[in-house]
Amino acid sequence: NLFSLEHLLKSGGFSYTTTDSVNFAIKNNIVLTTSNLESTTFTSVERDSIKQFVKRGGVLIATNNKDALLDSCFGITATSFNYTRFYLNFKTQYDTTIFKFFDDPLEKQIRFGDTADYTTCIGTRAFSPNTADTLALYETGEVAATHNKYYAGHTYMLGTQYKEVVLRPQVKQDYSANRDYSNNFEPAQDVYIYFIAGILKKHEKYIVNKHTAPCNFKSALIITHDVDATTAMNLFDDYASYERTNNIKSTYLITTHYMHDELAKNFYDGYEGDILKVSEMGHDIQSHSVSHVPDFDIETIVPMGSPGNTKNNYQPYYNGSVSSNVTVFGEAEVSKNLLESVTRKEVSVFRPGYLAFNTKLINVLDSLKYPFSSSHSANDVMTHFPFFQHMDLSMNGRLTRLLEMPNTISDIFSSDPMSEQNFYQKVDEWKTVFTKCYNNNTNVVLLIHPTRYYKIFAQQQFVSSLPQDAVISNLAEYGNYWVNRNDVNVITAINTDTLIINLSKPKSQINSMLSFVINNGRDFSKIKVYSSDLQLINYT
Repeated sequence: NLFSLEHLLKSGGFSYTTTDSVNFAIKNNIVLTTSNLESTTFTSVERDSIKQFVKRGGVLIATNNKDALLDSCFGITATSFNYTRFYLNFKTQYDTTIFKFFDDPLEKQIRFGDTADYTTCIGTRAFSPNTADTLALYETGEVAATHNKYYAGHTYMLGTQYKEVVLRPQVKQDYSANRDYSNNFEPAQDVYIYFIAGILKKHEKYIVNKHTAPCNFKSALIITHDVDATTAMNLFDDYASYERTNNIKSTYLITTHYMHDELAKNFYDGYEGDILKVSEMGHDIQSHSVSHVPDFDIETIVPMGSPGNTKNNYQPYYNGSVSSNVTVFGEAEVSKNLLESVTRKEVSVFRPGYLAFNTKLINVLDSLKYPFSSSHSANDVMTHFPFFQHMDLSMNGRLTRLLEMPNTISDIFSSDPMSEQNFYQKVDEWKTVFTKCYNNNTNVVLLIHPTRYYKIFAQQQFVSSLPQDAVISNLAEYGNYWVNRNDVNVITAINTDTLIINLSKPKSQINSMLSFVINNGRDFSKIKVYSSDLQLINYT
């Protein structure tokens, strides 16, 4: 729950402090709790302090209260817990600030599980309000979220624990809650970012948050290409040339398939010059495995293995139905080393073939010091925001510094494949998804396999349709920006008509794409930004 709430706040760009001290917490204006509030959680003095904090104007946001002596504070008389609620419907007309980004049906109603496959899903709590207002309802008609005015302060109660709606889908342990796998819009995790952000901006007049897109752009498109077939190796430099002509620097994820098997012939040896040429054009060369086998996510066939693999001693093979001699370490290590030897640049991103996610992949990428992964479908994990991954793809796994940038749209359409005859229609589908993300200031990863010339025209058509306040990036550039954004914290102060923003990093360590949103910022005649080494930073 702590990780999940921190992820929501960091994604929204808000700086915060964590504490287990009630006395420290109530010195702030807004307190968010992560643990269940049991009847034994607080001493009577702490409980009274919390009530006094809200009474005098504080804001308290919680996900579960079992302490009857706090019920009046939340405006609730009773709660009911079960595992059989599958949908949550936000009452978005309640407040335009809190629900600012809730303009799409898939944001107004989210799903916790697929009733076709499950009879139970995550545990949720429903509330019986007396003085509290209703912010959301389950499909059962029961109350799922509340707001209560308590003297000069405010309390908010959510019926879902943060880990169930954030961490669970990130490790692919949700109950098939996503409504599509790819090429659609699935914000069921992101709505909690918008919801919390809306509450913070409603009650903290001059709160500053890091913008969710680079610079002053409303959204970013991150263009990626999987070069995982002979046809792709023959054409990808044409894509790269078109992009260079149009000042686009995209990511090319190369499969270093140096063996002959039933999946493909050797399409790596002899193509090193093409890879170097594309790299020298300024494009981003990254790893898309060695063998690209379809059973990479079956751990009984593809074990984790161990480091120390080379092109000479690592010989994976696919016989048409099952792979052999394939390990996660071999795929990630050998491809990285081969590509770095060609480009003389760091390989920092890995993506498995078919997005087949082996549960040991995070462990291996963490061990090999990969900073980035782009291995999930954004629809599948139900977020368009990057997130740091957990070992073993487990809710109990150690948190790593491996940043996942999930894929949102691609040239792979399962029911009606993209073709020379219908690619304009598919571009329209991309536009629809991008527009929904753009409206939320979120960023979109596009995947195109460079195997046909008509896909260049599809990409060109899509790029030409982008709004002027959207920017194009690649995985390495975007990943570096997002990590820096994550690591820079903000403390603000107001001096008469001047807002002072203090950043937690030295000037030399602040990414130039970092930008900020100032709530009611027009009220200030001056804004000054300082780095941690006390340098005044010029800004646009």
